[in-house]
Amino acid sequence: MYDGIHKNAPVSNDWKSLIKICTQEVWKDRAPRQAEKIILKPFNELKPLVKQAEALFSNPQPCLNSSMDVELLRCSCTTKLQEQLVDSLERHLARHTQQPINQACTSVLQATLDANLRNIDGYLALKRPQDRAEMNDRLRQSMNSIDIERHITDLVAGVKPQLTSLPPLTLDEVIA
Repeated sequence: MYDGIHKNAPVSNDWKSLIKICTQEVWKDRAPRQAEKIILKPFNELKPLVKQAEALFSNPQPCLNSSMDVELLRCSCTTKLQEQLVDSLERHLARHTQQPINQACTSVLQATLDANLRNIDGYLALKRPQDRAEMNDRLRQSMNSIDIERHITDLVAGVKPQLTSLPPLTLDEVIA
C-alpha cells in the first residue's frame, strides 16, 4: 500500500525516514522516537543564538535596549532558521510577551514543523490521495506525542536536549 511513498517527498531525509516509519505496521512504537529526533535537530542549530540572547537580555546595562540587542543577534545569524528566530523574538519583544525567548523558539519550531507537514500533505494529495488522510493522521500523532514546550524550556535553560527513553519492546511486540 505505501511502498516507496517516502522516496520523493519534498522534505529532508529525517522527515522521509519518519514517513517510511509511519508506513509500517509497528509505526506507533517507532514514529514518536523519530519525530523527537526531527525536533531536536533544529534545537542544536538554535542553541548558540539562544545562549547569546539570554546573555544579552539578562545584561543589566541601562544603555542597551531590546532593539539594539536584536540587531546584535541578527548579526550573529548563520542560518535561515536563526534569522526566523530573531524575527520572531523581535515581534514578541514588541508585544511585551512574557518569556519572549521561549515564545520565539516555540513559534519558529512550530512553524517549521507545520511547514514540513504541509509539504508532505501536498505531496500526498498529488501522489497518494487515497492514503493521504491516514498518513497525515499518523504523522500528526507522532508529532503530538512530543512535549515541545519541555524541550524549549530545557533549551533556554541551557540543558542539553535528550531523547525521551522508551521502554524496551517485549518479544510479542518485536514479533508483531
